[in-house]
Amino acid sequence: MKFSKIVLASLLLCFAAILTACGGSSSTAKEVKNDGEFVPSKQVDMIVGYAAGGGGDLTARTATKVLAEEGIVDETMVVTNMPGASGSLALMELKKRKGDEHVLIQVPNIAEPLWQEGKINAEFSDYTPIAQVATEPMIITVEKNSPYQTIEEFLEALKKDPSKIVISTSSAIDGGEPFRWNSIKEAYGIEKELNIMTTGGQAESFQNLLGGHSDAGMLTQALLKGNVENGSLRPLAVLGDERLELYPDIPTLKEVGYDVTYYRTRGFWAAGDISPAAVKYWENTFKELTESEGWKKFSEDQGMLNQFKDSEDYKAAILEEAPQYQDYLKKIK
Repeated sequence: MKFSKIVLASLLLCFAAILTACGGSSSTAKEVKNDGEFVPSKQVDMIVGYAAGGGGDLTARTATKVLAEEGIVDETMVVTNMPGASGSLALMELKKRKGDEHVLIQVPNIAEPLWQEGKINAEFSDYTPIAQVATEPMIITVEKNSPYQTIEEFLEALKKDPSKIVISTSSAIDGGEPFRWNSIKEAYGIEKELNIMTTGGQAESFQNLLGGHSDAGMLTQALLKGNVENGSLRPLAVLGDERLELYPDIPTLKEVGYDVTYYRTRGFWAAGDISPAAVKYWENTFKELTESEGWKKFSEDQGMLNQFKDSEDYKAAILEEAPQYQDYLKKIK
């Protein structure tokens, strides 16, 4: 009888130890697999620094929807809009969550506020660029009553008297579009200042052009679609490396001798100081996203190029463009 009690006690102790081990490590087991790989263990927050309905918001919501539907991410992903100061509020929120591997932010271009002196109390090193998932080549476009039929005619008129051509942009003067217009100005040898009309976003800039309140602007394929066919707008040049399938007769600016491109990039960043395993997980996650049929259809419908860059290449591209942008900021001070 005594022997049976000893055996029973030993078995109970072993069982208790197993339960303790399982219960105590359940959270960790979800976050790190046996091979050391990170996987999310709770809700993932997706922050968008702009209002609902815009391009960045649509990109984030489509990405989270496809990731869930394709079974790429099992945990719930919740999109939160945090508009204000050209995305600065969202960037500051992400900075506060240093080391948090369950938060992401949708980032357009190079996150311009980060490179503007005194705009935001943060450094590039406070963040972890994860992946670029798409690009949008911008298109120089004029309104329907414009006298300019070709990009050469437009540039010559712009050089002769830039004050007579109102250029609508989707940002303040320190934004990405004015920066690229300045690059065109310098490439073509235009000495006088351009007549830039700043707006609160792409939709407003588009409406200015469509309504004849401005003479020219940079638009995406998604905004051009239908408006070229009905004669409301006239595209003159693609700011990309190649002509577009939708508009094969429209030349690139490079073709007419001016090496200026402007791709509006769509990417995702994580917080700073996250583990290499988390970086790899999210990097692979967004690569799978770009390979999914749902994302490919979305990219095609939006006129975006489904171009993936991993964390290293994405970061390098940002660091290549940032100094050029900062040089422009010095010129407009």
